Amino acid sequence: LVAACVGVQQVVHLAAKVGDWGTWAEHQRVSIEGTEKMVEACRQNSVELIVLVSSVSAMKTRSLRG
Repeated sequence: LVAACVGVQQVVHLAAKVGDWGTWAEHQRVSIEGTEKMVEACRQNSVELIVLVSSVSAMKTRSLRG
């Protein structure tokens, strides 16, 4: 991801594990940790803008976890 962000000014991030199947660990690895890695790659490359596209179900899932 760091290499992919070289020279990039703006990123639209909408990757996630979609659906109600799979383990919590899978959702965490893909959706949460994947977003964290994307943000860090953007930071390392001084990306000016990150647009995060998500869903209301992501908020609900997150709030149930703490």
